[in-house]
Amino acid sequence: MISIKYIDELDSIGDIEVNSYDVIYHGTQIDKRTESIIGIANQKNSQSLQKVHYDNENFKLHIGNYKISLHELDKYFVESNHLKILIESTSLDLPEIIYLLTGITRSKTKPIIDIVYLEPDDYHREYNNGVREQEFHLSDKINKFQSLPLYSINTSQSDKAMLVVTLGFESSRFGQLLSEDDGSSFRQIEAFIGVPAYKPGWENRCLYKHMEYLHPDSATLRMFPASNPFAFIQQLDELIIDGNKLKLLFVSMGTKPAAIAISIFLINKKLQCINEQQHSDQLGALYDFPIKSKDRSVGIGKIYRYTLSIK
Repeated sequence: MISIKYIDELDSIGDIEVNSYDVIYHGTQIDKRTESIIGIANQKNSQSLQKVHYDNENFKLHIGNYKISLHELDKYFVESNHLKILIESTSLDLPEIIYLLTGITRSKTKPIIDIVYLEPDDYHREYNNGVREQEFHLSDKINKFQSLPLYSINTSQSDKAMLVVTLGFESSRFGQLLSEDDGSSFRQIEAFIGVPAYKPGWENRCLYKHMEYLHPDSATLRMFPASNPFAFIQQLDELIIDGNKLKLLFVSMGTKPAAIAISIFLINKKLQCINEQQHSDQLGALYDFPIKSKDRSVGIGKIYRYTLSIK
């Protein structure tokens, strides 16, 4: 089981102390945030850098030069036997985060794990005839939503799931999700918006762009602490108390700390079901694998470090 032991807000990237880790997992450099943290790690601890990418066509997690089957993740981490791990989540997405944590947890190696996330100072906005639009330009392309192996569930008209979605600044992704499903899989929607936003008022932009999809008879709008995955996990726990037997299907389109929370929540609940010999097919996740825009953000905002404990 994974728990969040500490949440620290750091003054600078230098406070991360990248040279203290046995391995640093990261994704692709696409903006100043990711270029800064990965660049410093490359200067001070280059031998520990491991680029991570989930191949959704072949269902394998690429770590450095290795292409690992999802069912063999635990074996990889047992053989690696790293004692102190840094996951640079700014450059990673939900699939990479959840599979890294799944493999580490199932390996039972119990290393020290820190996850760092750099907020943006701003995002690039789209313009139309000189008028600033509410939409941010964050992705060059979005793809069809797919189930994530190890975290997939079956739904039908007679056995629908509750959709639990964290909303971001790209309403087109949520619209595509509902269009693809067309009412066949979701019984109800629990939509979460992170507060406070990176900048005052940004949560209103998020809400404004999604209102057309949030009908009162089928959707509930909730707020969650945008940078606090520990508190968000507690909110998610409330969805399954009181004997709620609904299937839950998670979609992460909001803040990265929310993706961290969803990953930990799903991993823990799956392990709990296995330990209690219960069905573990009631919880699942979807993802659309957007192609992120180059230089999608401007500057570096607050820096967070989440220290995890595995029992």
